[in-house]
Amino acid sequence: MNIIDSITNLNELATLPTIVTRIMRMLDSEDVNVRELSGIIEHDPSLTLKILRVVNSPVYATRQEIVNVSDAIMLIGFRKLTNLILGVSVFSMFWLSKRQGAAEVINKFWYHSSSTATIAKAITKKMRRNFNENEFVGGLLHQIGKMAMIQYDFTNYKKVIDIIVHNGIPNFEAEHHVFGTTHFDVGHRLAEKWQLPEVYQDIILNYLHPSKTSTNRELVASVSFADLLSEIHGADFYQGGMLEELTDTEPWKILSAASKELNDTGAEAIEDDIDVQLKASIEFLNSLKL
Repeated sequence: MNIIDSITNLNELATLPTIVTRIMRMLDSEDVNVRELSGIIEHDPSLTLKILRVVNSPVYATRQEIVNVSDAIMLIGFRKLTNLILGVSVFSMFWLSKRQGAAEVINKFWYHSSSTATIAKAITKKMRRNFNENEFVGGLLHQIGKMAMIQYDFTNYKKVIDIIVHNGIPNFEAEHHVFGTTHFDVGHRLAEKWQLPEVYQDIILNYLHPSKTSTNRELVASVSFADLLSEIHGADFYQGGMLEELTDTEPWKILSAASKELNDTGAEAIEDDIDVQLKASIEFLNSLKL
């Protein structure tokens, strides 16, 4: 068995919660109604509470309090909410599964992932694009391979971190040196195993180089640029390597070419409210704590 199979065959990573697989089937169905989705979600009180907390948090900044799942569907939309539920459910799997002695590293990972999600959402809003929360969920899950590697062998992932910190090499090079593989490949295999929608598989595999994808390029670039901004503004997770000028990066070139709004305002317009997004990411994390 190769290392990727060993990592993704961990008991805690073997299968998704039943509710997630049911929701993914619903995403492919055209016959699902609000009552059916509400019933499935409300059958899980813990998930219901998390979702209501998220949709009432600064991430969504709703003008009225949402008190039940049906109202959330009506206000946010069926497709957006089902994507959000999928992301929160997968994210929560790792939230509950912590390796002893790894709390500081894992908390740093959560902050980076949630910050990438909130910043990606802000970017697509400025672009006036509707990706049905795929940018937010993609931000949550873009480095899920790192968390799988931490779950599998935290001692060795600590070696990865030490190499990055002391040698300044990119994280994927350090991962390959220690594990013989990277978080891109581990995360992608995990997403395939779980049969996550292809859009998330695409983000997980290609977020570092969004030009490698043709079907979701703007979406992947929004997550990629959000990942960079998180690193620069204090929500980093051991990226390693040298950071380029933002306007010289691959994701910015894709986004600015695709969006007149971004091209006119420049990268600074996104950075202006970064503090707001970082605060929203903390509120999001707090909403998952029961």
